[in-house]
Amino acid sequence: MPQLPVINSLEQLLPSLKVWQQALNPTLNLPVAPRTPFNLRATGGAAGATGITLNWDIVKGADGYEIQSSSNGDFSTAAIVATLTNGAATSWFDNTQVTSVKRWYRIRATNGTTQSPHYVKGPWSAPINNTSGSATTVYDQTSGTSGASQNGWNRGSNPGIGQRRLLSLLS
Repeated sequence: MPQLPVINSLEQLLPSLKVWQQALNPTLNLPVAPRTPFNLRATGGAAGATGITLNWDIVKGADGYEIQSSSNGDFSTAAIVATLTNGAATSWFDNTQVTSVKRWYRIRATNGTTQSPHYVKGPWSAPINNTSGSATTVYDQTSGTSGASQNGWNRGSNPGIGQRRLLSLLS
């Protein structure tokens, strides 16, 4: 942060306030961190197929997404394998080149300003995994985000956490 002036007289007030404003604007104008994407799921593709497709619901206000991949579920040194710069993106394909490759994934939404897009990072989702060519879909069942979608319910026949919470409240 630049050296901020000390105000000793009224004549110094306006120029000094402008220096303060310029120093504080980058901090004050940052957008709010976006939430974790809801309904993260990984689909292994048809038997014998290569690749795994990730899908999620749009995060309102996000300007993009970051995806990490791990071969063993440890994300401490995992690289970001995709940076999507479209806030309307809802899927990404990982071409594993061969069938029967198991991968773990997690995703987070990003937000920023015109001058600094994708600057603010949301929290990572809970990890999910799948195997290419498994012909199965795995849903995020641990982060608390699997039960909500655009209409408030998990798609498909898999009851999400949100649905189980509602049912437990009703019983």
